[in-house]
Amino acid sequence: MIKDAGNKQDVGIVLCDCGRTLRDRIDFVKLHEYLGELEGVFNVRCCSGFCKPKENTNVIKSLIKNKQTKRLVIGACDQEVFEKALTETVKNVGLNTGLLWSVNIREHCAWIAGTKRTATDKAKDILTTAVQRIKLDSALKQKSVRVNQNVLVLGGGLAAMQTAIALSQLGHLVTLIESLERLGGLAVKMPQLYAYLASNSSNAEELVRNRVEELIGQVKKNRRIHIELSSKLKSLDGELGNFTAVVTSKDSEQRIPAGAIVIAMDSIPMQTELVELTNNTRDVPKRIAIILDILAEQGRGISARVLSAAEILVNRFKADVKLYCHNIRVAATGMEGLYRRTRQAGVSVVKYDSVPMILEKGSKKLVSVEDPVTGIQVNEEFDLVIIADVNLEKINNELLKLIDGLHPVSNRQLQADNVWLNPTQTNLEGLFILGSMPDTIELRDIQTDGLATANEIHELLKDKKIDFFDDAATVDIDKCVLCLTCMRICPHGAINIDEENKTASVSIVTCQRCGMCAAECPAGAIQLPRYTDQQILIEIGNKPKITVFACENSAYPAATVAGISGLQWKKGVQLIRVPCAGKVDPRDVLQALESGAKEVMILGCHLENCQYL
Repeated sequence: MIKDAGNKQDVGIVLCDCGRTLRDRIDFVKLHEYLGELEGVFNVRCCSGFCKPKENTNVIKSLIKNKQTKRLVIGACDQEVFEKALTETVKNVGLNTGLLWSVNIREHCAWIAGTKRTATDKAKDILTTAVQRIKLDSALKQKSVRVNQNVLVLGGGLAAMQTAIALSQLGHLVTLIESLERLGGLAVKMPQLYAYLASNSSNAEELVRNRVEELIGQVKKNRRIHIELSSKLKSLDGELGNFTAVVTSKDSEQRIPAGAIVIAMDSIPMQTELVELTNNTRDVPKRIAIILDILAEQGRGISARVLSAAEILVNRFKADVKLYCHNIRVAATGMEGLYRRTRQAGVSVVKYDSVPMILEKGSKKLVSVEDPVTGIQVNEEFDLVIIADVNLEKINNELLKLIDGLHPVSNRQLQADNVWLNPTQTNLEGLFILGSMPDTIELRDIQTDGLATANEIHELLKDKKIDFFDDAATVDIDKCVLCLTCMRICPHGAINIDEENKTASVSIVTCQRCGMCAAECPAGAIQLPRYTDQQILIEIGNKPKITVFACENSAYPAATVAGISGLQWKKGVQLIRVPCAGKVDPRDVLQALESGAKEVMILGCHLENCQYL
């Protein structure tokens, strides 16, 4: 049931005819008269250039000059067109953004309807709905949350040091936590395995050593960087601006507050035997097989190290090396050259579709693999077989145990695979992952990501506070039964337990306003301001139609594009804008069907394109 929002006449309506071009498609005279009679509407104004700052300001001022108009409905083109002008006007005249609502009468009415009458009727419908729903809105208040400007960086390799230095130069105090007894990470342990950085392995090794020592020197001399060696992360709590990390060392445990967290641990060690061989710490067997891609296809970072090792084993130790792989990834400057050098040195590369079998044959190892072209099983004997895959699943699972709410794309990739995020961002705002943890990355990218991450963190924390509107999801403590459904499904870890009231609680900082928790709450205890259950019911209405729940980040703009392209909508289509397809409650679908809808559609984003992950 839709609750009565009251009879207060405080709604103003702006209609824009887009330079009078819409008057041939919509009857603005009839529309104006109709809207003026609606309950709750105080005044209606027409204009022709709402996207122009001066006209935008003048028409809104004319509506609110007598202070009767408190709420504003805008019927114009797509909001992106006039967003800049409207934002400036709202700031100047003091309107509350929580009491504004716009509908698209150009692309969603005039340009998709077959006749002027149909377009006018559709404009009446969506503007009537807008008036009804805005009467349920409340003014939004702005809140400020103070943030800690210090940053905690986990790791001591190139990525960690580069990030720490860049953050310190931007004015942040940085605590660098390294589990080893010295800085440098993998680049110190195996500088010889970055051969793609120069025309030969010796020059590349020298280049890496020099870069590592340079960064170590800068970090040690920097007074803004505090180094904790032989230390590990025990637990991590909090949110953007106010994290607390518990860090343990040999004899102590400390709590470190930070505004942002950077995980830049060198978590991809190579197979120990391969590193030892290239360091010449043991005799090198004559025939060596290196096998990749058994656990999963390895990224270019692993491919680069394996190729570097193979080149060294052939050129320095005269070994006969054969590399078995599903694919070799060389998508980085210098890696194609490294691959060619390796082949020219005499390394054979065998591509397989079916995983090779490794068998014992006396003191030798037998590698049996099916040739993907001929289908013939090929067997070869070796003195040593090395499986060079990295078990990222094990490494990542250990980290996931320490960080609640971090949702990896897969057991091999902790970062969110999403076009809206930078490569180092995660689903938890304020938590960044970089370095060699994603096995697709290479040394130069590591350093570039460090600089980019530092700048991203600085933009978040530079003002010592973060301003928010209080439009995060809200919990009715009288209805909440603490079933924890919301905590399980929130993709951002924004739901916590209010110990005092024994209910769920939503963080205004972490909440991304997607509304998934409101849709999933079985008790109906959670509401998302501006998209409450009552407002969705108003949008559904009671006329037979085709109801389309459209994500405002994908399907809704797509409907606008359809209008721009001159495509007519099927008669009776009713577009309901929602912040995310995840906000659509199954009860909303049932309500639409009960109200007479013949068809109901839910249109959302591709998984990797969702702004709410």
